[in-house]
Amino acid sequence: MNSQTEQSETQADGGPLPEISYWHLLITLFIHPRYGNHLARRGAKYWRGIFMLLLIAVVGASVKAVSTLPQLSSGLREIAGFLSAELGEISFVGSKIEWSRELEAPVSKRLPRLRVDVLPQDKDSEELRRQLTQKPGKTGVIVSADGIDFWARRRGGERQVQTVPLLTPRLIEALSKTSWAGTSPPVFTADGLLNYVQLLSFALLPALALSYSLSMLAGIAFFVFFFVILMRLSRRPGTLSEFLAAVTHCCIPPFLAAALYSIFLPALSSFENVFSIIFLVYMGFMFVEDKWSMAEASQE
Repeated sequence: MNSQTEQSETQADGGPLPEISYWHLLITLFIHPRYGNHLARRGAKYWRGIFMLLLIAVVGASVKAVSTLPQLSSGLREIAGFLSAELGEISFVGSKIEWSRELEAPVSKRLPRLRVDVLPQDKDSEELRRQLTQKPGKTGVIVSADGIDFWARRRGGERQVQTVPLLTPRLIEALSKTSWAGTSPPVFTADGLLNYVQLLSFALLPALALSYSLSMLAGIAFFVFFFVILMRLSRRPGTLSEFLAAVTHCCIPPFLAAALYSIFLPALSSFENVFSIIFLVYMGFMFVEDKWSMAEASQE
């Protein structure tokens, strides 16, 4: 990502560098960032860099989704057990959720990262929902006869809550027309609900993988856009394709390291923070390496 690299990384006779395989280029990006950057920029095949970033995102997100499946399945089973114990048999009738046991007041259960609240069928109100979201906890689920809503506190505002409907009356009506264990509308006993959430946890795998991959790629896209614009504004010699090829390939080693980190050590920091730190360290090492090369060339 610098003009001196093209001048220094040539053969002694001044001729062009020989063609190398793409796998050689990828290995060079890890062990010799400055030279790997020059090779990527010279090839100007930015679509290869984009493809590798997409491949890392898809594979990394899929592995992370699979690794979180046991925890997700355990949480869903715990929620299913709580709902069965408090509500009895659960069924979908029309556009409503009905249960066999009557509740006099809201019931709640605290999970490590989630709080589940169930409202009585005849006592649902906006004021009651607001009171529930002000209780301790950053995220939660509210179950009522009209559906299931997920809520989360917004950053920087303890009293500001974002609510997302998970199960709407229209979806409940569609579910009421299906059959489960030979019953229509479906009736979920304790065992039936546990089996259902077990299937649901596996069905959520593609959605989890897609969510993780999009989250990863969003940060990468920002860095690529920022550094390509920076290179254009600095009036460096080269075409847009060369700049894209250089930046996308320079993102590969930090992206792979950050993806592995998010899989094995996700609790220490976010993927975005880890990628930013590794990327800046990688770029700093590449520029220091370039300065050393220039100093050696001037001495000769």
